[in-house]
Amino acid sequence: MKPSAVGPSLKRQNSFSPWRLTGAARLEFLGGVLLVLALSAGFVYAALSGSASGRVRAAVPTGAAAPAGGVRPLEQVAGVFDGGHPADSVGDNYGTGLIALGETFIGTPYVGATLEGEGEEQVVVNLEEMDCTTFVEYVLALAAAGVQPDELPRWRACFEDKARTVSREAEPEAESRLIFLEELEGYRYRGGTCEGYLSRLHYFSEWLLDNEQRGRLQILRDLPGAEALQLDLHFMSTHSHLYPQLDRDSALVNRLRTLELAQRGQVLFYLPNTQIAAAEQHLQEGDILAFVSRVKGLDVSHTGLATFREGRLHLLHASTRNNQVEISPVPLSDYVKGMSGVRGILAARPLPPKKWHSAAVPTK
Repeated sequence: MKPSAVGPSLKRQNSFSPWRLTGAARLEFLGGVLLVLALSAGFVYAALSGSASGRVRAAVPTGAAAPAGGVRPLEQVAGVFDGGHPADSVGDNYGTGLIALGETFIGTPYVGATLEGEGEEQVVVNLEEMDCTTFVEYVLALAAAGVQPDELPRWRACFEDKARTVSREAEPEAESRLIFLEELEGYRYRGGTCEGYLSRLHYFSEWLLDNEQRGRLQILRDLPGAEALQLDLHFMSTHSHLYPQLDRDSALVNRLRTLELAQRGQVLFYLPNTQIAAAEQHLQEGDILAFVSRVKGLDVSHTGLATFREGRLHLLHASTRNNQVEISPVPLSDYVKGMSGVRGILAARPLPPKKWHSAAVPTK
């Protein structure tokens, strides 16, 4: 089934702003001033927690992948997410909830280049086929929409296999789908808006930096044993024949070179392969992990989500090993052994949605 496109931008037509409170200066006593300030903070928080939505074009292939053995019962993770984004602090169980949601995709086929298509860049959604990056994006966007792991099969079935207009009032799931589509666009595109092929965050290092700047995640730069990684991106522009859109348009390649040069000199910190095992205790369920490539001009060759099995760090990812979403069969430090093209890993911690509330999720 071909991936579906949902239009160049999914931003809501109406936005919110914090409520303004006045009159604090008129109060005569310090206690009154403090009370007004406290009430103001509460009103601002309530305003920021709300949102309004316009209309978007949406389409997602129907069907759901069956969970593989070893996945936690869905009833154990019900109530993990409650929509909204971003958050001021990381909840203890948020990453565990991400993994529970990601596990529902185990067995989903790995298919590359599902975002590529003819014509104008579209926000493509394909929950039946995915590569390593789109898998991470889908899980994060679904979490932001408040989708529960046990809701996902029914939620996916609400979409028709064609583009159509979706409004808040259409169905009970319409609001969460609007949030999902907006969040997906937010993770995938520079500045959170789809404005053509080059607005897509093709290099994963820039994906991390752009989403960190907008408060969606925190790059982990101080892990013990980490080493500096200075960005020098040029693989796409020097291998433009590998990318249909670039191969057809030399002007697009020139514009891409400008974007690549803008990232030159940015410094990230990565864990060399030999340091991964020692740093496991500093990582958490649901952390985003990316394989640092040795290929000249390329930053990252693979990505997935951190998960622990019997106290050891593994990777939940859309893998080419068996061409499906799966959990690495051995700890990550062992998994990367023998991968001559991998120098180590970058790590980042997703920030939970504002309305997220914790749930008791058993650890493995």
